[in-house]
Amino acid sequence: MVTGFVLGGLVAGLTARIGRLSSKRLLLAVILGSICCGSMYQMEANWRWTPPSILKPEGWTWFFATMVDLQWVFWWILGGSILPLALTFILGLTRSMSPMVIGVCAGMGAGFLSLCWMDYRPAPYFTGALWRTGLGLQGLLCLACAMSTAGVQRLRMNRSPAT
Repeated sequence: MVTGFVLGGLVAGLTARIGRLSSKRLLLAVILGSICCGSMYQMEANWRWTPPSILKPEGWTWFFATMVDLQWVFWWILGGSILPLALTFILGLTRSMSPMVIGVCAGMGAGFLSLCWMDYRPAPYFTGALWRTGLGLQGLLCLACAMSTAGVQRLRMNRSPAT
């Protein structure tokens, strides 16, 4: 149970050290990385969904059942790809929000990679190597977002202020 929190904090802390953040900002990144990864790590035990194909909708309800099916698939695209990219490109360039972006993206990346390693399946029909590859690629994308935000902060640190 504690493994996810430790893994997220470790990855977020190492990524924040690349950006040469101050100790307060490093602690903030570690806390957010721990929370994000720990909550994703517990999905294996808590989020077992039954496939919606058990229900046989008729009439207009088939449309809503189809949207629920699609929502399960597109949540991983939204949560694993669009959210870290948006955080990185919108908030990652600011000096005050960058520790939060580093922590969230590094925690999500560690969480996705650990779910890939554990062969997590939210529904019984999400199986196979393609599903695990998708989780792994989303984890690497999240880590790349965290690393790019840390790199921008490191470049800012090396730049001398205008006098």
